[in-house]
Amino acid sequence: MEEKIKVNLPQSVIQSLDKDAYNFAFVKKDGSKNRNAFINTLILSYHEEFSLKEEQRYKIVSNELSKWKDVSAELKKDISKTIAIKLDAFYLKGKKELYSEALAFKPTKESSKTIQEIQASLPKGTSLSDYFRRLFTSYTHLMADQREAIIFKSVYQYLNKAILEHKRAYIEFGLTDTGQPIKIQPFALFTPLEETHIYVLGTDYEDQIVFYRLSTISKVMVIYEDSIFPHEVYLQLKKFQDNDPRLLDHTHSVRTEIVLTKKGVKMFNKNYIYRPIPDSINGNTYVFSCSQEQLFKYFCNFGSEARVIYPLDLKNRLRDYFSEALQIYAY
Repeated sequence: MEEKIKVNLPQSVIQSLDKDAYNFAFVKKDGSKNRNAFINTLILSYHEEFSLKEEQRYKIVSNELSKWKDVSAELKKDISKTIAIKLDAFYLKGKKELYSEALAFKPTKESSKTIQEIQASLPKGTSLSDYFRRLFTSYTHLMADQREAIIFKSVYQYLNKAILEHKRAYIEFGLTDTGQPIKIQPFALFTPLEETHIYVLGTDYEDQIVFYRLSTISKVMVIYEDSIFPHEVYLQLKKFQDNDPRLLDHTHSVRTEIVLTKKGVKMFNKNYIYRPIPDSINGNTYVFSCSQEQLFKYFCNFGSEARVIYPLDLKNRLRDYFSEALQIYAY
């Protein structure tokens, strides 16, 4: 299949596809988006899941129509087409710019056979363009982390396999200079709170915690060596998984004591995003054992409603932070 395929789509769908192409680093050497590579990867990674969704819907329709004994086969066909159009409109969720722009792409050597198989399996009266319009629109209505898992399906599946089987893995990065694989013990695939990207969290061969964006990994090879996480490392990994990994450092946690005002306690109970988990609470005194970076990022929003007792490093850092702000607003 050498000729280009043209699909009419709403402008918003094309914009979403192009945005993902950039976000997932489908770019040419000059930095421009490589839409063709992205679209073909999307088709290869999503067509089976999407076709299964379509098949399930049509089975429901077919089962309902089979109950209509007095309706002719021709009328049932017309009804089916009408339902298909309604489903198509449902995908668009009432968007006004119906099919306002054309997206053209050329099948690659890898996707050509798959596209031919899709075309051969289409119901009569359904075009390849219709199918891809529904597939692309369905994809753009998924959550961002679901879309990332689709585009990097192979990487996601192999990492998940290693995690479930408690095995180690070699990973390679698409943008590394050396291309040398890194050996890790994957612990979890997760999307942090207020994030839209998937991370793989684990340790390197020295039991140091590492985390990488899923979309930066180009290849995974599962090694049949058991993953072993020392208890202390396991507890640290759990803390990483429950928080934003960018706010956590790789050093040992520091015991921290913070006194909250009455209002500060209410703020702590209300502001749950990246909230550190206290080791103990005694009245208004909260004791933590976690990253100082996480504590700074969280409590700098409390102003005078939180006071660090120790360590001095965190206390002085917050003091300097508020002092600089005071200098700016003093005049």
